[in-house]
Amino acid sequence: MAYADPVVAVNLSANVNITSPGAGAWDGVSTAGFVPGTTRLLLFRQTTTPSQNGVWVWQGTSSPLTRPATPDQYKNGNTFDNATLIPVASGDSLAGTVWGIDPAKVVTVDTTAHTLTRVSLPPVQCRVATTANIDLGTTILMIDPTIVNDAMMQTGAATTLTCPRSKPFTSDDVGKPIVVAGAGAAGDLVTSIAGYTSASVVTLASGCSTSLSTRVTDGVMSTGGGSKTLTSASAPF
Repeated sequence: MAYADPVVAVNLSANVNITSPGAGAWDGVSTAGFVPGTTRLLLFRQTTTPSQNGVWVWQGTSSPLTRPATPDQYKNGNTFDNATLIPVASGDSLAGTVWGIDPAKVVTVDTTAHTLTRVSLPPVQCRVATTANIDLGTTILMIDPTIVNDAMMQTGAATTLTCPRSKPFTSDDVGKPIVVAGAGAAGDLVTSIAGYTSASVVTLASGCSTSLSTRVTDGVMSTGGGSKTLTSASAPF
C-alpha cells in the first residue's frame, strides 16, 4: 500500500470540465486560494469520461487542469494499481478522508476508465505533546515526546493551561494538538492549543471539566518566626 501526496480538496460535481474548470468552491474550498501549478485536486465523479478521475493540478479558472509530474502515480501515462491511496487535506465534508480505486484494477492514467471510492482505514491511537508538528500527509508519523507533570487548570478559567515549572510552550505551538491528563469530564482532555501567552501559559480550544493543581513534594516551612513562609526548590509558584 502506498500513499499519494495529499490533495487540497475534492470536487463534488459530476463531469467537471477539465479544460476550463471555472471559479467556485471544491467542497467549500474556494478556487481563489488555489495556486496555479501547485494545488492538487481530486476528481471522482467523471462518469462521462471515467479515465479523467483521479489527481489533477490547478492551472487557473480558464486553463486546463494538468496531471501531476513524475514521480506522482497520476502522472499522464503512468500505470499503477489499487494499492495507491489518496488522502484529502481539506473540505467541508471530505477533509481527512482517503480514496482508492474500486473495483480493483491496473490503471494507465488518462487511458483506463476507473472509479474512486472512500477507503476505511484501521483506527490509529496516539498521545501527542505540544512542541512538534504532525504531518498526516506522509507515511511517517512523528510524535513529540514532551511530557510535563506540572499542569494546572481551573474550571473557573477553563481554557487556561499553566505549567509553571517546565515552561514547555512556544508561540509555534498554537494550533497543535495536546492531551491534558485527568482534565476531561471522565478522563483526559484532548484538544488543541488556541493561544499563546507565555512559555508557561497557553489557552486551549476546549475547557477542562476537572481542575488540576500542582502538587508540591519538596515544600519546607518553619514553625518559628517564618511560619507563613513556604519554600520549594522545585520553584512551582
